[in-house]
Amino acid sequence: MRSGFVRWTASALLSVGLATVARAATPIFLLDTDQSTYVRIFRVDRTSGQLTTVGTLPTVLGSVLSLAASSGQQLYAVTEGGEVLTITTSPFAFQTLGNIGFNQITGLAASGGRLYAIDEGTSALSVIQLSPLVQTMVGAVHLANGSPLTLSGGDLAQDASGTWYVWTNATQALYQLDVTTAVATPVPAQVTGGGGLSGLAFDYQGGDALLASSGALDALLTLDPASGGPIASVPLCLDCPTVYDAQAGDLATPRCTDADGDGYAPEGGPCGPVDCDDSNPAVHPGAPEVCNGIDDDCNGIVDDEPAASASCVTACTATASCVAGSCATTPIICDDGNPCTADGCDPVLGCRFVPQPDGLACFDGDFCAGPEACRTGQCTPTGGPSACTPGSRSRTTCAAEWFVDDPRNPGGVLSATQRCQQGDPTCDHDADPGTCTFHVAVCLRVSDPRLLPACTPTDVVGLSLLAPALARDPAAANAILGALLALPGATLGGRQGQDVSFSPPVHGETCTAAVDLVVPVGGRLAVRSRTTVATGQRSGDTLRLRCEGP
Repeated sequence: MRSGFVRWTASALLSVGLATVARAATPIFLLDTDQSTYVRIFRVDRTSGQLTTVGTLPTVLGSVLSLAASSGQQLYAVTEGGEVLTITTSPFAFQTLGNIGFNQITGLAASGGRLYAIDEGTSALSVIQLSPLVQTMVGAVHLANGSPLTLSGGDLAQDASGTWYVWTNATQALYQLDVTTAVATPVPAQVTGGGGLSGLAFDYQGGDALLASSGALDALLTLDPASGGPIASVPLCLDCPTVYDAQAGDLATPRCTDADGDGYAPEGGPCGPVDCDDSNPAVHPGAPEVCNGIDDDCNGIVDDEPAASASCVTACTATASCVAGSCATTPIICDDGNPCTADGCDPVLGCRFVPQPDGLACFDGDFCAGPEACRTGQCTPTGGPSACTPGSRSRTTCAAEWFVDDPRNPGGVLSATQRCQQGDPTCDHDADPGTCTFHVAVCLRVSDPRLLPACTPTDVVGLSLLAPALARDPAAANAILGALLALPGATLGGRQGQDVSFSPPVHGETCTAAVDLVVPVGGRLAVRSRTTVATGQRSGDTLRLRCEGP
């Protein structure tokens, strides 16, 4: 142990050699007070010495000389009157946790959810439990031989490995401190008499450098932890380059820096599991792994499965997987087949079917119903005339009727002959000057009040397409048969392959989709069918399509 008095002046530090210090990520806080008119808390830039005001404590609290930091957002202080304060840095606010009684605490540090304090009035070390607020005395600080160590000013701090240090201005020297026994041990190459310091702290993310604040030099010092001697200094300044006139107070850095406030620190060790990204509160040990190209749970694996793909799943996805940091999904199809609902999907609730406004024109696939409009979420006939052609005047013929999109037919909708002038867009649905393309559908089990007497059909069990024949006009025959076979329960049979049966029988009014039937100019196409109902009764229907020249 070296002895002798060395005055720490700016020139002396320059002779030691100023180290170039990288900007630290650890937040460094300085409490400065003249013990009567102000108590200021600053954040300190270790590289430039720039002070940034965090906030000011009211002087009504009395003298405050100690400061501790548990995170970049959470500080603690103890007043001379015994009030233990918890301080939020942004936005700046404070509240009192309770009172531990009159004291002369000059040094304070946070570790493991507790505060460690040194009192220059009693030269004692104590531990302050925060909830409930209880102060427990460890004992008077002393050397290993039992000799008391007088505490005057100074501070205590814990390094990244968990070793505690204490500085006392009584000897102007640095010691290691056992916080369980209050035994102080001089550091190996201890320098004494180097001048007074008001605060002590470690820059945990800046190489675990030991920092100290000096009111005499108005500077932030970097100390050699093996000796306590200075190795670098930077002047403190609030309005740089004008040096700030520091008085007395404390220095504090959070042992466990939690810049993003997620409860995890990047230091690891006594700070718990390592936060692999302290700038993102969604990234920390135990965080849900999501598909984003990031190691959310800090286990060393980016987008680990099955969690990453599971994060892509919503109530609207049929399949979901995580591919290269992005969700690859296929949606579910939300379609209730009701034209009077707006179909959509909510990621949480799934398919949603919202009724359309009443009165909105709609079509539910029933060509024979006539004009329809939405009413309380259902497509309902408005009472207009049917658009279907019976194909005969038989009272049983409504077992099957034809729909032809031909509103200008000279014979009207009840006529079994439907004429279209080539090029009339209301009935000719192609651009070919040599043909007419009719849109035609088949409707089964149609209640038709237009027939006399009114026709009320029974369930339909089958329909045979008699014409056109597959052998003579396969395009037209296949179009009609294909539309019929798309109906529920339909199967194809018969010797000619043109008989469609329904099991179960068609129980309600049902229409096929409209198909294209092509007729050359000047030509005609006859469509004939025989429909069988559940009672065994049969009815025949004929539809004639004619394409007339312009």
